Amino acid sequence: MEDSLSYVRKQFYNEVREYDATLEPWLRAEYKNLPDAQEAFYGYQSARKKSSIWSKLKTIFDFPSFTMGSITNKSIEEYLSQSRDLHDLEQRERKIMSGNMRFA
Repeated sequence: MEDSLSYVRKQFYNEVREYDATLEPWLRAEYKNLPDAQEAFYGYQSARKKSSIWSKLKTIFDFPSFTMGSITNKSIEEYLSQSRDLHDLEQRERKIMSGNMRFA
C-alpha cells in the first residue's frame, strides 16, 4: 500500500515539476495530503490555462436565448405578430416591456 502511494506521489510531483518547478516546494509545504495537493494544483492549472482564439470567438458570439419564466423569444414574436396595425403593435410592445403581459 505504501509503495503504490509513494509511486503516485512521485508521479504527481514529477508532473508538477514539469509544469512549474517553483510550485513543488510550495505544494509540499502547504498540503500534507496528496489529494488536497492534487486538487490545488489542478485548480491552479485550469485557472492558468489560456483559451484558444477559437474558444474566445465562440464565447463572444454565443448569445443565450432570452427566457424569463415561461416567456421566450418565440412567444413574444408570436404575440407581436398578431397585432392588427402599428398602434396595436406599439401597445403590445409596451405591455411586454412593462411586464404586464402574461403568456400561457
